Amino acid sequence: MQYSGRKDRIMAANSTFASAARIANILVLDSHNGQSHDDDVASFATFLAEIEAARLELGMTTLPPVKVVRRDPTEADFADPNIIVLDVGKRPVDFEFGNLDHHGNAALPCAFVLTEEFFGIKEEMQAAYPSVLVTDMMDLKGPFMTSKALNVKPEVFFGRLSLLSLVFKAQIDRVDGEMPQTVADELCLIGKALLAGVKRCTEDPEAFRASQLSKANLENKLIGLALLLAKTGSSNLELRDSEFVLDGTPTCDALQAAESLGLKDEMLGAFPALKLMDKIGQLGLEKVAEESGVTPQLLMDIKGILGDGLEALFDEVEGQVPTILVELFRKIGQQLISQAEAYRKDLAVLLALPTFEVKGLRCVRLPDELRLTPALQAFLDQGKINVFFHQERANAGHEQFMRVADHAWVDFRRLKKEQTSVSFTYDGEEIPLLFVHPSGFCGAIRCVLPAFGPEDGEEVRKKAIATAQAQAIKALEAATVVPSAS
Repeated sequence: MQYSGRKDRIMAANSTFASAARIANILVLDSHNGQSHDDDVASFATFLAEIEAARLELGMTTLPPVKVVRRDPTEADFADPNIIVLDVGKRPVDFEFGNLDHHGNAALPCAFVLTEEFFGIKEEMQAAYPSVLVTDMMDLKGPFMTSKALNVKPEVFFGRLSLLSLVFKAQIDRVDGEMPQTVADELCLIGKALLAGVKRCTEDPEAFRASQLSKANLENKLIGLALLLAKTGSSNLELRDSEFVLDGTPTCDALQAAESLGLKDEMLGAFPALKLMDKIGQLGLEKVAEESGVTPQLLMDIKGILGDGLEALFDEVEGQVPTILVELFRKIGQQLISQAEAYRKDLAVLLALPTFEVKGLRCVRLPDELRLTPALQAFLDQGKINVFFHQERANAGHEQFMRVADHAWVDFRRLKKEQTSVSFTYDGEEIPLLFVHPSGFCGAIRCVLPAFGPEDGEEVRKKAIATAQAQAIKALEAATVVPSAS
């Protein structure tokens, strides 16, 4: 399959960097905290699997478990070959010392491709899982530019991103410091499943690729399974002839399981990707790919390498499902239910908010506790509101360019796409104001103000927010608004 993406720009690592003795002695894996991405999570998984295999091979099983940490690396970390630094640090890539970050060099691929190169398995991994190429593009370009580069409609692209991966990463996003051992164990299993797939693909490429395409509806089944595991609390799960059986009863697809929980509408609202997932379950991969104008293989690959890894966990399971997998998917189900219930609550809050109009656009001011949520996206999609204002705090470590006091997000379909940035003056400083962000769903009129905090007092905060909203409304009034389709 051909992608119009990046070409390889660095050589694969020499095997001396990935010898069993070298790998077995790795003690720490370090990556950034905050939002996790497929490349750093899949890198964790691969390293953990390779380290376990190397220790077993050399009989070094008494070494302490590998620590997986999410924090800023120190100078000592960069200089210690037994500490692997992934996707953070902005240092030149150094296979000998295990410094694998691409952020300091725009020509480099993402951390997972660097991990493949470290182990000398890049060609084999990408032959088995072409989704690596999508993961690489996503990490370097972002989802909107990736969908454009692959010539995939945004609604199809976002509809095929792995929901399992998204929910699994949520537990990692919350880790600041050392990863819980249970999560590290789950990551190791994902790495082992990916590497087992690489081995099977090397032995019989044609059969492996056919088996991958046959998984078109697997995520649908796994989401349904996760919901039922969360509902029942049972651990009596078997996999018989590719069908899951819980307490003697076959499980069902995602929307059927959601309906049994009384959460079908909430699940569809919180996770719009379920619509395309269900369509593939009903019509089949080939038909949906044809309607979407993409190849079946690309439609599979969009879910990314971590999505492939989570699905691969069951590749070699037959009969009783191991407890660790049961508990992993029960956690995923609990998280899905929690987000669906949050959608229901957010919807109730939105319905109660007063609205006001600017140039025929329905505007609403969000309370501080309500952020950019699926419920808000649903309101935009349904035309119930066209603009929403919210305060956004600066992210830790990014104050120098995230000094955001207020946003007005606008239904992108109601603004002319040709509009460019404007600015205004606040306390003597020229501030960028209007950005039309080509997300395909909504654009942002963004008011970036000097950072302020609790020490500045409530009056300063109120002035900043009032100024932001007033200026954003001015920008709206100056914008060219497209008449509503209705």
